[in-house]
Amino acid sequence: MELDELKAVWQAYDRKLDTSIRLSTELLKAPVLRKAKGATTRLLIVWQIELALACIALAFIGGFTWMHILHPRFVFSGLLLMILAIVLVSTYVRRIMALRAIDFSGPILSSQKQLEAIRIAEIRATKWTLLLAPLAWTPFMVVVFQGLFHVDVFATFPVKWLIGNIVFGLIVIALERWISYRYAERLRNSPRLQRWMRDLNGYNLQAAMGFMRRASEFEEEARAQG
Repeated sequence: MELDELKAVWQAYDRKLDTSIRLSTELLKAPVLRKAKGATTRLLIVWQIELALACIALAFIGGFTWMHILHPRFVFSGLLLMILAIVLVSTYVRRIMALRAIDFSGPILSSQKQLEAIRIAEIRATKWTLLLAPLAWTPFMVVVFQGLFHVDVFATFPVKWLIGNIVFGLIVIALERWISYRYAERLRNSPRLQRWMRDLNGYNLQAAMGFMRRASEFEEEARAQG
């Protein structure tokens, strides 16, 4: 057999080997990608339920504010909660749209970047929720007591107590901001905090990211063998 024939045979075997590696990689990736897609589907269902609940809360607060339009003390609390509820609804809409936009049949790196962007957005949303929760407590109590039980918080509780709640909320917010700036690096490197943030972000999102990392590893191994 001449040299050119040997080279042709070798190239043919080489192409078959590349094809075999690609097929093996796809076979390994397929179940992992299905698991990742399943995890995001479950997360999508959870977010849609939470979006529906946020819309119900927004409708309740809007109705409450309209019914008490002639009472500034209730209107102020209602408007503040409406703003927070609108922000919450828009956040869920953006999350759902971003999750729906992920194409698991496309490049893995692109899907990983999209999931990472969603994770970062989740962390930011969690941070702002924890930050603003102390300030929203008093308006929330005003709206719930009056809207559900017809109890006027302003008439039932001393004014000093209400002012104390607001001041306490502001102090907690200031303390949270100070801790975040003072110990930001230490908190970022804390395994316990990272585990807690993973729990807050939800199992399904973390699971999807883990499956995508495994699929990426299969691709890297295939390229190394090639």
